[in-house]
Amino acid sequence: MIRQNLTPKMVRTLRAISLGEATTRPALSGIHDTTEASTSTHVRGLLRRGLIEETRRASQTVAAQLSLTAAGHRALDEACK
Repeated sequence: MIRQNLTPKMVRTLRAISLGEATTRPALSGIHDTTEASTSTHVRGLLRRGLIEETRRASQTVAAQLSLTAAGHRALDEACK
């Protein structure tokens, strides 16, 4: 479910991280910012059209994405200790 919500840029960034071609923390921050901004725009659009149920589902998806990003940051912090 999360995979289909990633933009091509996010996928390239994650691939670069896995290959060691990008520093992890700035790259993850970029993914978080992009996910938050694009989803926020999507949710606002749904609200304008009055699609309450769809908005609720989209909000849950965002919460899951941001939770995974936060978990990634915590794992990085632990690994760097």
